[in-house]
Amino acid sequence: MGNCCNSDAHKQQKRTTLITTFIINCVMFLLQFTAGIIANSTALKADALDMFGDACTYAISLYALNRGDIWLKRAAYFKGGIIAFFGIVLFIEAIIKIFHPTIAHAGIMSIFAILGLIANSACLFLLTRHRDSDINMRSTWICARNDIIGNISVLIAAALVAVLHASWPDSVIGGLMALWLLYSAYQVIQETRAA
Repeated sequence: MGNCCNSDAHKQQKRTTLITTFIINCVMFLLQFTAGIIANSTALKADALDMFGDACTYAISLYALNRGDIWLKRAAYFKGGIIAFFGIVLFIEAIIKIFHPTIAHAGIMSIFAILGLIANSACLFLLTRHRDSDINMRSTWICARNDIIGNISVLIAAALVAVLHASWPDSVIGGLMALWLLYSAYQVIQETRAA
């Protein structure tokens, strides 16, 4: 009986964590994507779309939480697909921007990258204790880790844009972020197959 109660309590903790991280990511997606459009920043839009992808994965994780192993695997595969899709879209945008350069607004990039870093650090902290509980939570934790890397990348891009007064740092770092998303998608899918 004690194990059942502990299991139910653990599932409730995971549910609360996923709901909290879902809300954080939805709010930050709206803020960052709007800021990315205003700042004309590929890197910031990449970071925002990563937030949107994470919000989708948290919603899927919530759906799969009380279902069997097959649903956990399906959810993880779906997350890998979402991550890969955004990686491809952002890589294409980065290539287009290289041939049609426009300088992004470094100040806006920096402000929203810092806000994103704070939000994602909170999400990563909340998810870390659940990362080894199942493949569903593991893939969710990988998404949160990617966001931290994305925020730091946007800050680097903003600094280079400000110092060099050039558009290429935003395009190059946006492209590298897209490749990182593709690698992460591969990692999620491989770990799911091995589970």
